[in-house]
Amino acid sequence: WDCCAGTGNLLAGLTNKYQIWASTLDQADVDVIHDRIANMEKVGTANLLDSHVFQFDFLNDSFDKLPPGLKDIITNEERRKKLIVYINPPCAEASNARTVTGTGSNRKGLAYTSTKTSTRKNLEEQAMRYSHNSLQE
Repeated sequence: WDCCAGTGNLLAGLTNKYQIWASTLDQADVDVIHDRIANMEKVGTANLLDSHVFQFDFLNDSFDKLPPGLKDIITNEERRKKLIVYINPPCAEASNARTVTGTGSNRKGLAYTSTKTSTRKNLEEQAMRYSHNSLQE
């Protein structure tokens, strides 16, 4: 699964389209991949199934939004062990040329995602359990 597929370039050359999934944040990119699939004979670069390409924000969306086949893999411990996640994530910079010259400001909210929030919560809970257990010893 390439959970940050963009237009699917990282998946070029993979051959088993029945076991390849591609998701991306932008619907326009999903549309490009679907067009590449439809024109596979001409372009020759998108050996994927239409149903395996979908819009998904892997930092914020719930896994409930995954297509049934991929959700089955994610929720099945044995099948999940064989899942390979390809990712070449995009990056966003808070600053730009105007920020550096003092004529603009940093972009707000880039660091706040549901993944960050849940990870922080989990780490805080583990730290509390560890502290509690250490005090009892």
